[in-house]
Amino acid sequence: MARGRMVSRTLGSSRRFASLHTHGKKLAEFSQILYVLLVSFSDDFGRLEGDAFTVKARVFPVSKRTEKEFADALLALHASGLIVWYSEDDRHVIQITQWEDHQTGLHKRTKSKFPDPPEGSMNGAGLPPVLTSLSGSRGPAQGVVDTYKKAYKKYQNQPYVQSSTQRLKDLEAANVLLEAYDPPDVDRILAAFLKIDENHDKAKLLRGAQRTMPMAVTMVSAIATQLGIHGKTS
Repeated sequence: MARGRMVSRTLGSSRRFASLHTHGKKLAEFSQILYVLLVSFSDDFGRLEGDAFTVKARVFPVSKRTEKEFADALLALHASGLIVWYSEDDRHVIQITQWEDHQTGLHKRTKSKFPDPPEGSMNGAGLPPVLTSLSGSRGPAQGVVDTYKKAYKKYQNQPYVQSSTQRLKDLEAANVLLEAYDPPDVDRILAAFLKIDENHDKAKLLRGAQRTMPMAVTMVSAIATQLGIHGKTS
């Protein structure tokens, strides 16, 4: 593997790079810095270990950002099309897109120790394949999201609007909830979250904003306690 990597001087004016201000929001500039570091640590095929803990420890250990913020930045990079974030056999992998267009000396490479990205995943960002490993299947998590959208319309009297970035975050939040609670309990928790009225001590944090699934995750423990719901035990 080469000791250095090429970063195109056109990166700063790239539409995908600029789109991180949409996909990454407050983490936009952090995501941009992280991308450059990911490039420098990639193998000859533009791949590297992709779980957030390892990325933080290996690529940017001096960062004060949390592991969750690293994961959110990787989601933003995937949504922008700068990387493909995928998994195989419970191993998370990052693939830098358009790798061959900007690197030299690749004729000497042999074989990557990382598996190839899923077929078709290099053609567009979409939902990151890595999220399928969080609950073993994307199906249950997507089902939670679909149920939430219906409940949102029922209790909030308006449709649940999702950007591409919000879809990623909702799916991630659904996986977090499913790891901690059984599906019927997740439905009860989310319904209770949507029905919180203005007298609730957290109401001021929700007033005037769409009640997203990641918001529910931040309040899940308190809601579960009020409902008498106990999480899964190991």
